[in-house]
Amino acid sequence: MKGPAKRSRKAWLTLACFLAVVVFDYATYPFLASKPSGHFDKGTNGIWLRYPWYFGGHSDLETAVLADRLQRDGIRYAFFHVRDARPDGSLRYPKWQEASRLNRVFSGASPSIRRIAWFYVGNKNGRGAVALSNISVRNKLVSEAKRLIDGAGFEGVQWDYEICPDGDRDFLALLDESRISLGAKAWIGAAIPTSYRWPLAGFGWSEEYIRQVGRRCNQVSVMTYDTGMRHPRLFAMHAQNQLRELANALDGLSCTFLSGLPTYGSGFLSHDPRSERLDVGIHAVRGALESRVPAAFEGIALFADYTTDEGEWATYRHDWRGLPNRSH
Repeated sequence: MKGPAKRSRKAWLTLACFLAVVVFDYATYPFLASKPSGHFDKGTNGIWLRYPWYFGGHSDLETAVLADRLQRDGIRYAFFHVRDARPDGSLRYPKWQEASRLNRVFSGASPSIRRIAWFYVGNKNGRGAVALSNISVRNKLVSEAKRLIDGAGFEGVQWDYEICPDGDRDFLALLDESRISLGAKAWIGAAIPTSYRWPLAGFGWSEEYIRQVGRRCNQVSVMTYDTGMRHPRLFAMHAQNQLRELANALDGLSCTFLSGLPTYGSGFLSHDPRSERLDVGIHAVRGALESRVPAAFEGIALFADYTTDEGEWATYRHDWRGLPNRSH
């Protein structure tokens, strides 16, 4: 029995050492990892903003201060949440006057920032009951988007259709109909889900479907969060793979993309805030860009304004924009 017992002790020792390495890496990544050497900020980043801005919950002064700050922080795309659609495709909260005021004040303070209506459309698998297979529902969605742009002053719409399966033809139809109704010069974007490689291939979208969406959009923003990655290094690897996949899918198209990164704390079980966090995401994106900066890449997008604290803004400015640290 000495032989089997010795092998068993060796196996347990090997397992214990492996777990110790995993725990140590979990606690120290990316602090002890080699730092990417380049900075790739173009001043064309994005941020998702909570619905109180659209609801008129902030004063004109607060709106102007926000616009000025975002401009100084290299934000090019401000995605204002206009909340969600009812089952018939209409806006659940049509805040036309409040939106008009928001756009007027914001554009006056920072005209270079694009003001985009971030429009959530939830189906029965997401948080809603919107059936895009119904053409009348799609027509209503498009008419609401047109009013948000022509009437309320937004410069474009970002469709956030959840949960959208790979190859969904109805979402492509919504994008086609948006282009026809809004016109060739309208800005149309999509917030798209994160995708996985082996052994989780099949979750998320294929490169071919991303390309089909990209043909119909000015920009896609990948939501690189709620990935289920419970280790910072795994999340970093996933974020890098996601960036490269988008670069391949959009190669040769006029569609650009942003890498969305999280700044929020505890949430769903799919989100580990110790793993999915801003400094890890920036480290990953910069590492992926060291070998090649895709023509379609515009920058990163922060999710979201109301969860990004001053420490994370400092991380964004130093780690992503390459600015010196400043004491507050």
